[in-house]
Amino acid sequence: MSDAAELARIASFMPAAWRRRVAACGGVVHEAGGLAVCLTGVPLAPFNPTLIERLPTDPDAAIEQAKADWREDRFAAVPGETERIPLPGD
Repeated sequence: MSDAAELARIASFMPAAWRRRVAACGGVVHEAGGLAVCLTGVPLAPFNPTLIERLPTDPDAAIEQAKADWREDRFAAVPGETERIPLPGD
């Protein structure tokens, strides 16, 4: 298998693996423009990644849409979590 093929295989595996991990933690995954924002409820950033599942046609717009969704509280709630964390810079 070529290096490119191996990287593509790993890239396609990661979002599915994180979805399973988030589900196991009782968390939620919010999707926005090809991005998957994983909210596990674990208070450490490495456990709550944003993954690129598919390249959005406009990556900057996808990031801005995800920010707007967060600010407008359009993300699904994480079970048991009550604290609202603002976006950096807000």
